[in-house]
Amino acid sequence: MSEETGSEDRERSRVFSKRRYIKSPNFKERDQKVNDIRELIKKADAELSKINEEIKVTITPKPIKDKRKELSSGLEEVIKKQGELKRKRGDISSQIKAIEMSMKQKINKIQGKTSKHKFKSVGELDKRIKHLEELIDTGTLKIVEERRFVKEISTMRQSTQNKNLIDEDKAKIKELRKSFGEANAREEETKFEDLMKKMDELSLKTKDIKEKRDKLFSRRRELHNEKDHLYDSIRAIRKDFDDQFNKFKQDLEREKKRREEEEKEYNLTEKKEDLEKQITQIEDSSNKPANAAEMETVTNLLAHFDPSFVKPEKSLQDQNALDKLNKHHAHTKVEISAEEAALFKKEPKNPNENLSKSKKSKKHKKRASKTRVILEPTIIVDLASLGIPLPITKDDTEKTVDALRTKLDELKNTQDEKTKENIEAGEKQIAELRKQIADIDAEIAKIKEEKKSKKVAEEEEKEEKEEEKEEEKEGKKDDEKADKKEEKKDEEN
Repeated sequence: MSEETGSEDRERSRVFSKRRYIKSPNFKERDQKVNDIRELIKKADAELSKINEEIKVTITPKPIKDKRKELSSGLEEVIKKQGELKRKRGDISSQIKAIEMSMKQKINKIQGKTSKHKFKSVGELDKRIKHLEELIDTGTLKIVEERRFVKEISTMRQSTQNKNLIDEDKAKIKELRKSFGEANAREEETKFEDLMKKMDELSLKTKDIKEKRDKLFSRRRELHNEKDHLYDSIRAIRKDFDDQFNKFKQDLEREKKRREEEEKEYNLTEKKEDLEKQITQIEDSSNKPANAAEMETVTNLLAHFDPSFVKPEKSLQDQNALDKLNKHHAHTKVEISAEEAALFKKEPKNPNENLSKSKKSKKHKKRASKTRVILEPTIIVDLASLGIPLPITKDDTEKTVDALRTKLDELKNTQDEKTKENIEAGEKQIAELRKQIADIDAEIAKIKEEKKSKKVAEEEEKEEKEEEKEEEKEGKKDDEKADKKEEKKDEEN
């Protein structure tokens, strides 16, 4: 029994890999880290409360605040006026530019029409017009000349009108330039400088208060940033723990599936071995002569009941086969009636045992033929297994011998046919068992392939994580180098 158990354990250890211990993330460690950070947050909150109280009491005196408010209002008014003046000057500049553009176009037009004579003034134009009119009034001109002079007079009169318009534009520009000077913001600039000077004087008076408030505000910003970093740390701790716990659950599930697969593979392997043993047993039993065990039982019984019966000799191979079959039949349970059981039950001692031997001797011959046969249990079991009635008295043994001889002949006559039937039935059973083994082999191969694929995937995942770690390290190194460069530049500056 111990050897079988040991071989089974060795087989299981061959199939099952070493159980992997998966450590759960530490809840207490996480909670301790979070509580430590919360203590730091409480300290920051206490300091913030203190700073806020100091800010409330560190304020500028009311007279100075009122004066600053007054000066700020004056500055706003000056800035507003400066803006209005700037817009006004811009509008005037735009008008002057537009008039100058119009004057330029008129001048170009006049120069184009009077380019032959190049008059320098309107007086010269009027003098030329008068001269041409006198020539026309003489009546001595040809028609062509007269028409040409009339046309010239008309053109010069238009030029005169344009020159008058130009003079009007010049007058407008003069007026605009005068108003542009009136829109000068110099006065407002002076007011602005005076107000700023007064503001600076007030700032000097409240410099200490301002510096203290600035320090308090700066420290408050630092504390808020510290709190943000501490809360980020808590979130990072929880996220890291959640990631570890999810990985722990995944590892547990993966380990469970792995054990289930190994258990399944082991059970399939055992089932396959059992089927192979069945095939071997079927091959052994179906290829041997049929009725061998029954015939051996019959011959043994004949030899027991008939001393003259000679048992046939058997080969060593047949003897081994019979030994196996006899072992099998030795464990077969056979029902025995109460009457049959009495044949091997010991009778109690007679209290009148001391009766005279003479009385027993007189009746001995009469009872000899009717004496009950005492049989061994194995003989009773063998007869019952063959379906032959048990002999009650010595007279019944002849009937038993006849029944045994008849049974032996019957077994010999049906041996070949039954052997053939056994072989055919065995082949069918073997074919079915081999089909089951093929299905098991396919399933085992599938399990092994899945295990191989999972192993490859796990190795790839492990390599990816290692690469990410390396990249993270390289990134940190690059950041450190950049920080060192910046520090060096700051030192040089």
